Amino acid sequence: MITNVKQNFSWFGHRIKGKEGVLIISQPYYRKCARGDCQFSVDDKQGVGSLTLINTKNTTSFQNLSLSGKDEFDMIGFCSDFGRPYGDDSLILAISAPGDTVPGVAATLPVLITQAGSVILFNISSTGDISEMATFYGDTRYSQFGSFIQFDDINGDGVDDFLIGAPMRSDDWTEIGPRQFVTSEDGKLYAFYGGETFPRGNGTVSPLCGVLTPCPGHVSNITFFPLEGKGAFGYSATVVKAPNVTSVLVTAVRADERYTYGEFGLDMNGRIYDYQIPHPP
Repeated sequence: MITNVKQNFSWFGHRIKGKEGVLIISQPYYRKCARGDCQFSVDDKQGVGSLTLINTKNTTSFQNLSLSGKDEFDMIGFCSDFGRPYGDDSLILAISAPGDTVPGVAATLPVLITQAGSVILFNISSTGDISEMATFYGDTRYSQFGSFIQFDDINGDGVDDFLIGAPMRSDDWTEIGPRQFVTSEDGKLYAFYGGETFPRGNGTVSPLCGVLTPCPGHVSNITFFPLEGKGAFGYSATVVKAPNVTSVLVTAVRADERYTYGEFGLDMNGRIYDYQIPHPP
């Protein structure tokens, strides 16, 4: 039995994932203690998050290790997955930090986008130390970019693609900069196709961005979006495959029929969208 009794309220086991002998266990509400005995202190950093990697079969070179966030409410490890998006034998580990505050540019001015969220990809099958392959950043404040991530082949080419959900993302572009706390909860789901062109380095910065950087919606191959707002679209998703088409099913758990149909609708009854992607001939 694997247990952890080091810290109260850390949610050890919030997500677990395993592949090819590597086990990941998250505790997204882990706090970084200011005191050596880890008793509560006002100087603690709350919700930095922590992730434990256990190499059970030694099929890769790294030893067991733990990763933790740097800043309050990073929530590193909130979601994670394994895949092979580069079309080779490299096993890639994706780790999200949906509360991460990320750097951006508005026009020519540098900005910090509060709790926009980030996703980091590591190559864990390399012969040396674990190496960082790519990073992806959210583009609006409090969007929780990375609350959902998943590798899967959605376009039928045999290579893993990468899905990233941002369920609290707003369509109001002014939320990149400082303003009052607003969460529109519209949501987006981004799909990045795997293969030779899969991003390396900063995957959400490109000349395509224009005046606002980062720009996941401009650089992703597909951006899925809902028909109505305030539904937390992209909170979760799954992939269902058929011989000639793949369905990407995306949840909008807070979708509200009143938003669409007025007073006769239901409150926050939720909705699932089905997007069908045909395979190449």
